[in-house]
Amino acid sequence: MSNVMLCILTASAMCSNALLSQSLGIRGVLRCGSTPLSNQSVRLYAKKSPLADAHMASNTTDSMGVFYLGGTASGILPLSPVLFVESDCRGKAVKMELRASKTYLTRTKDVKEFFDIGIVNLQ
Repeated sequence: MSNVMLCILTASAMCSNALLSQSLGIRGVLRCGSTPLSNQSVRLYAKKSPLADAHMASNTTDSMGVFYLGGTASGILPLSPVLFVESDCRGKAVKMELRASKTYLTRTKDVKEFFDIGIVNLQ
């Protein structure tokens, strides 16, 4: 009997986690004037509440300033995904926070589409 209960609880936990999963993909190009911002850190977070953020993904830009991020977080309500970029553009520290469109948020563990922010000039 205890093995049956353990199986039921395990299956229930796995199903609820799958139902709570939300994923988002985001891509774009970072520039400083006409120069690509290479090797810059980009991070994707999900705002869950004013006090808590869930890290979804992080990566660095390539030599042309291009980045792709795809990540997953869990939540009952739709998450508010935010892209964070910290960079140095011509000796000036630049911080950018961009809210991603929730229309690209899916209730799966896999990214289905990428939200394309295009070319962003941080100059």
